[in-house]
Amino acid sequence: MTFPQGDIAPGPWRCRKCYATRFETMCFGMNDDGATHCRHCDCARAECGWSIWLNYDQLPRSWQRSVTAQHAPKVLSLLGTKWPGCSVTYDARGPPSV
Repeated sequence: MTFPQGDIAPGPWRCRKCYATRFETMCFGMNDDGATHCRHCDCARAECGWSIWLNYDQLPRSWQRSVTAQHAPKVLSLLGTKWPGCSVTYDARGPPSV
C-alpha cells in the first residue's frame, strides 16, 4: 500500500530507500533538517522519498485493527471479539491497568 508523499515537511527525515532495507544495511538513522540528500545512500530526497507520519484515523481500516490488536489495551481486543466494531470510551483516568 502506498500513500501520497505530499510536500517536504520541515525537520529531520528518514530516507524511504534506506528504511525499506534497514535490517539488511543496519541503517536506522535520520537525516538532518534541510538535507537534500541521504547521508547513508547519497540519494536525493525528492528521488527516494521519505517516511511520513499518519494519524490512526488516516490508516486503512485493516491497519487500524492490526495496530489496535498489537498496541491497545487488551480489553479492546477482547470486547471487539464479542462486539465487532464497538467503541470504548474511558473516563478521565484512561484505560485500566491490567
